[in-house]
Amino acid sequence: MRLPSKTKILVAIVGPTATGKSTLGIEIAERFG
Repeated sequence: MRLPSKTKILVAIVGPTATGKSTLGIEIAERFG
């Protein structure tokens, strides 16, 4: 599934946070800059 980069970042943050993995979401968000 291809998503716009902003959507990928949003999913990277919201997805893990929704499952209780906010730290992972933050790490991914930082990796995307």
